[in-house]
Amino acid sequence: MRLVFALLLVASPVVAAPLDPQTKTEYRWRVVVSAAAHPTITPAVREQLCRDLKVALQDDLGEALGVVDVMDLATVPAAKRDTLLASFALSGWPALDREEFRKLSGVKTHFVQLDVKDGRYLLSARQHDGDTGLTSPMIRTKVTPDIAKVGRLAGLLVARDFGPVATVERVPGEALAAKVKFRGGELAGFEPHVKVGDVLAFSVVREQPRPPPKGAKPPKPGQPVVVDVDRIAQPREFTYLLLTEAGLRGEFTARVLTRWATPFPTGRNVAGYRAMKWATAPSPLAVKLTDEKGNAHPPDFRPQVWAGEGAFTAAPSDRESFRGTDGVYQSLRPVTGVACVTVRVGTGKPQGFPVPVLGADVPTVLKFNIDEKEVARAEYEQLCESVDRRVGDLKLTQGELFRGLGTLITGGEFKTALDRATTGLKAVTDADKELSDELAKLGTDPMAKDSYTSRVLAVSADKLKSLRTARPDLEKKIEDLKQAIARADDPVRFEREFKENELLRQVREFVARGEVPDAAGVYDQLFELTKRDDVKAQKDKLLQEWAPKTDDHRKARDFLLEEWRKASELAEFAALAGKLPGTVDVFAANNDRLGLLNLRGSIVAAGTRLKDLLEQYESDAEKLMAIKAVDAALTAADKKAAEALGKLDPKK
Repeated sequence: MRLVFALLLVASPVVAAPLDPQTKTEYRWRVVVSAAAHPTITPAVREQLCRDLKVALQDDLGEALGVVDVMDLATVPAAKRDTLLASFALSGWPALDREEFRKLSGVKTHFVQLDVKDGRYLLSARQHDGDTGLTSPMIRTKVTPDIAKVGRLAGLLVARDFGPVATVERVPGEALAAKVKFRGGELAGFEPHVKVGDVLAFSVVREQPRPPPKGAKPPKPGQPVVVDVDRIAQPREFTYLLLTEAGLRGEFTARVLTRWATPFPTGRNVAGYRAMKWATAPSPLAVKLTDEKGNAHPPDFRPQVWAGEGAFTAAPSDRESFRGTDGVYQSLRPVTGVACVTVRVGTGKPQGFPVPVLGADVPTVLKFNIDEKEVARAEYEQLCESVDRRVGDLKLTQGELFRGLGTLITGGEFKTALDRATTGLKAVTDADKELSDELAKLGTDPMAKDSYTSRVLAVSADKLKSLRTARPDLEKKIEDLKQAIARADDPVRFEREFKENELLRQVREFVARGEVPDAAGVYDQLFELTKRDDVKAQKDKLLQEWAPKTDDHRKARDFLLEEWRKASELAEFAALAGKLPGTVDVFAANNDRLGLLNLRGSIVAAGTRLKDLLEQYESDAEKLMAIKAVDAALTAADKKAAEALGKLDPKK
């Protein structure tokens, strides 16, 4: 994996940029007060509540660490409310967990609700963090009969869940260790807010391209592609960090506690990892065991349940054992920090669940699958999918390496191109060996014969085979570059010939993928270089072949280029994938070789995006089923397109 990442750094300009740990950046803490309509909750009461909150929280945070901005939601006109405020005003607490608010904003927003119930004042508070996409784990509440105490209680309620945020880095060679750098860690007054033993919830930050605005013209070949992106955070369920050692300037070492084989998801669009401190409280812990669908287990279900503090243990001691019936199990003593809960039936394989101890009265639900074969199969599928994603990344990156070399060569930067090609070839070769070894090892497992995993492994092997076929071209390019640098007798002529050959190679590559508009753009560059009429003639011939022949043909092209190729979300793929077989039929009926090639290339790109979504939604069973359904549709469409290509009439 390190080799693939190294190649991405060398060859790919579109890899997600790393996250800024913001160690010298203040916090932006926005507190929003929402009060129920009641005769005793007057505008003066709301104003006093906002003032009390401002004083208490700013004093707790410290002037140097950030600014607290308290607002009364009722005084903010609807037209001036951002989407988070508007959504909360409409839907209340559920709004904080919506996917649309996973986009990073850098702003921490704490909502405080004041209601009247049974003659007493009920305060509720919960936050949404714009650096991690996380929410505080529970709605905190306080009740008082005295309205004069509301401001003080609200300050205590909110301050507890402030939640400093951090950027998380992997520790090389240690799968379950991490380095944590806190936002504001180098600012005065930070130290009291974080200590060894604190628990942090974890999220994965990915870059998601924004669709281009309507009417935007694509860049010409050779021009840099500027892609606007949003950074989206996805909470990593059952993954937490336990701070184990304090360093300097807000840096800590942490232990990673997770139930997943790969706690740090990777991929081309992963920008990094973030975490937020959760306020834990020593208390007894209760867990409720269900099946994967949330249903109770059968009456004869008799598991062993135990928990270690801050680490999983192989066998339970009397202090660690839980007791319970009817699916609810409780610790026999208070637990601190993170309870590493282990569940086992008989002598079967234990399953681990890290659970933060929050002092909540409601049991934490753990979905325990008692079918050990299914658990093992799920873990094996994750490994196969991880390798397939990395192979896909490597193949795409090698293509970007070729395109980057083409830009350097046509620009006359031969020495830079030679350095890039040499480094890239080594990285490709080393990564190929690493991935081939992993595929070979996975292939020895009996589960490699399952229909799904066998297909994933076969696709990965085909991708590696395709990748290797391009290696001789890269090796030849290196030799050509060496000759270009060495020749000095007629450098101008040689440079022109070399550029011409490179542009012709780019044309062949684009045409082989059915990317005709890009190929036409390269033909324009080639004509500017050579001034040859035959270049124009070749471009005109290509565009004539590319031109739609009927209205249905044009509509199929528009669907491919304007709808399908711009899809990026699961809902879009699910809605559009069903139209691919019909598009293949239209292209085949019009003998459209280039359209079919373009469609097959779009399926490869869609498959890569699906792998990212698979990782993003790995704990969401419903979305995983949808992803696999789309993947099956893509496989069928690609097979149909390949068969149609083989049946085209070359004379037409």
